[in-house]
Amino acid sequence: MTSNAGGEAIQNGLVTEARALPDDGREYAVTVADVVKDEVKICSLWRTGLVASKSFESKFDWYYRRNLDGQPSVIFLHHYSENNAVGVASVAPRRMRFNDTSFLTGVLVDFVVRPEHRTFFPALFLQKAVQRHGIQTYCIVWGLPNPRATAVFRRAGYQCIGQIGRYVRVLRSAGYLIRHLPGWVSRVLGPIIDLTRLTALVLRSAAKRGYSTQWQDRPDARFSDLWARSAKPDQLMGVRDEQYLSWRFVDCPLATHTFFILVSTLDQRLVGYAVCEFEQQTLHVRDFLVDSNIIGAAEHLWCELAREAFHAGCASLSIEFFGAERVQRELSNAGLIARAQSPLYAVSTDQSPAMLKEAHLYITGADMDG
Repeated sequence: MTSNAGGEAIQNGLVTEARALPDDGREYAVTVADVVKDEVKICSLWRTGLVASKSFESKFDWYYRRNLDGQPSVIFLHHYSENNAVGVASVAPRRMRFNDTSFLTGVLVDFVVRPEHRTFFPALFLQKAVQRHGIQTYCIVWGLPNPRATAVFRRAGYQCIGQIGRYVRVLRSAGYLIRHLPGWVSRVLGPIIDLTRLTALVLRSAAKRGYSTQWQDRPDARFSDLWARSAKPDQLMGVRDEQYLSWRFVDCPLATHTFFILVSTLDQRLVGYAVCEFEQQTLHVRDFLVDSNIIGAAEHLWCELAREAFHAGCASLSIEFFGAERVQRELSNAGLIARAQSPLYAVSTDQSPAMLKEAHLYITGADMDG
């Protein structure tokens, strides 16, 4: 660590500062963590603010020690009166492709400030430091903050580039009808509506010949082939080859994922896939990719998946996506209706803002930290 004339310290390229905050006069500083040595400190801070994980240590080992794209950078927030850090935030690498160019972007993850320091200015101080560190390393830094942190992200200089939509297809309607109709009416009408809609799916699916569907536990070489031929001009998309999908979903200790695939019966070429997680009565699609050169392939994938989810006892099918209108229309055509939205924030170098338009992006749960 070295010092400069302004009383600041420089560690691993990050300026660490101390200042009195206007609300209560407390002084804070930021430092770069040593990911290898500071696991216990990081996990301890996660427990004070992150949604409960099956095992914070297993998440750390998977996402921080064995991240395919490289080790995330972790920033600590300190208060002058305490020996231990009072906050933590990370920037994780995510390899993406734009036209023929592959490069790393930074994803903002695991932002926590201990409850006794959870006021606006400490959180803002930490997030500004994370942004400075991230933009020194990556041409684009982006993230999906929880609703309570959006004001901090705006003040830190991030721009809202759009809303990630959650698309839902109701598979069992009684639970939704009961909100508006008497219980007995809902119980009678629900199954009739469900059977009618399921029959329509069967008829639409039967019209699509030349495809078959199946479940499998992990991706294979066909996934890399689909990824290679899915490139589109001016599209910014995270890598989705066999290696990445295996790490992101098969090795993930936080949930169990299965792969629903659509293949050509002629040559067994992979036409599309959906990475699925069954949670209570909902089938969540955490990632998907369909060969856009094959007309009707996306509709067939979603119709078949809805049938599978219904027969598995699910009440709904849920997908999160941010990107081109073409894909949004495909989801809508398959009966998936846009429901809740979450803001996506980003900051970029002067050379990169054109990539961040919604029409150019393709973002799903595969691009987050699980």
